[in-house]
Amino acid sequence: MSKKQSSDEMSSLASGILSGRIKPTKKQIHSLAGCVLGQDETRGPNNKRETKKPRKPKKPG
Repeated sequence: MSKKQSSDEMSSLASGILSGRIKPTKKQIHSLAGCVLGQDETRGPNNKRETKKPRKPKKPG
């Protein structure tokens, strides 16, 4: 399985947005989102969190 990588342009855009140097346009946001979603190899939400322990019943009164 080959590792997917984003383009230099998308990496620079993401870096600029996160650092505050770039205020992205709608088109840039859509491009970046598409790039990220294109690298997702699984479908649906990632539910790898540990399940919560069952709650103890409340004491009456």
